[in-house]
Amino acid sequence: MKKYLIFAFMYLLVSHLVLSCNDEDDSTPNMMDNQHFVSAAASSNQFEILAGTQAIEKGNAEAVKNFGEHMVNDHGAAGEELQGVAETQGFTVPTELAAKEQANLDQLTALTGEAFDQAFAQIMVKSHEDAVVLFTEAASQNGVPNSALRTWANEKIPTLEAHLEDARTLNVQLNPQ
Repeated sequence: MKKYLIFAFMYLLVSHLVLSCNDEDDSTPNMMDNQHFVSAAASSNQFEILAGTQAIEKGNAEAVKNFGEHMVNDHGAAGEELQGVAETQGFTVPTELAAKEQANLDQLTALTGEAFDQAFAQIMVKSHEDAVVLFTEAASQNGVPNSALRTWANEKIPTLEAHLEDARTLNVQLNPQ
C-alpha cells in the first residue's frame, strides 16, 4: 500500500509539472501590432518632414536649414516607401500626426530665430531617439508579425541612427552645455 501511495504521489507530481510547463500562456512573445507600427512610423516620419520644412523656412543658422532639408528629403522618400509597403500589405497610413508629434510641431511653430533653432535641435534628438527605438522594436524577432514591415523597419534603422548622430551634433552646436 505504501508503494502505491508513493507511486500515486509521484504520478500526480509529474503530471502537475508537465501541465504547468504548457507553452500556450506566458511564453508566447508579445508582438507589436502591425497597424500600430504603421501609424506610429507614419506620424514620426511626417513630423520630421513638417519640422524640416519649418527649419528650411524659419531656421536662423545655416546648419538648421541644411538639417531641415535633409529631413524633408530622407523622410519624404521613407514616407513614400512606407505608403507602398503598407498598401500592398493592407494597412492604412494615417495622414494626421499623433499627439506627441503634434505637440512638438506646435512648439516649433510658435518659435522664431535662435529659440527656434535651439528647440528644433533638441526635438530632433528626442524624435530620432524615439524613432530608433520604435523601428528597432518593430524589426526585432518579437516586433511586427508582418515580414514586409519588419524588413522595411530594419532597412531604415541605419538612416535613423545617422540622423540621430547628426541631430546630436547639431544640438551640441546650438545648445552648448
